[in-house]
Amino acid sequence: MLKEYLAPWAMLPSHPETAPTAANDGSLPRVSLAGVEPELNGFAFDPNFESWKLISTTDRGDNNTFRFILGNEVALKAAQSGNISPWPDGSRFAKVTWQQELGADGRVHPGKFIQVELIVKDAKRYKNTEGWGWGRWRGLDLQPYGKDAAFVNECTGCHRPLQGNDYVYTLPITNAQVERQ
Repeated sequence: MLKEYLAPWAMLPSHPETAPTAANDGSLPRVSLAGVEPELNGFAFDPNFESWKLISTTDRGDNNTFRFILGNEVALKAAQSGNISPWPDGSRFAKVTWQQELGADGRVHPGKFIQVELIVKDAKRYKNTEGWGWGRWRGLDLQPYGKDAAFVNECTGCHRPLQGNDYVYTLPITNAQVERQ
């Protein structure tokens, strides 16, 4: 168990040396972002996330995924000014996730698209979910996650250990002074 904890990164699948696939040649059909259904808790998908700016990236060794964390203008200004403890209302983040794939060049590349997760800070509206609205859409057709609105308990439960970071895992590199509770 300790060995797996200290070295969770397993061997990645290799990039095929054969003809291009739909996953890497750009021929996949695109879903209309404006038509994506809201999450099962009523949280609306925000098609504007594609224009947000990159705040950070992460990778998860336990499941071999890349995550690009994008922020809207409110989140970006908060990160630049160090005003992230707590994040101001109106801050929005998108976490876009791909499976990691080992390329023929030996580098790790984004492979299969997994999901988009969105959160928005509104301390009053989302008082019962740590001040954040949560949503997750999986697959290329961006289907809402979970069986019912209670899926949000999975989100808040996972983020609860980060209460001191306003429930946000990936903080921007900043000179901000984060006040721990």
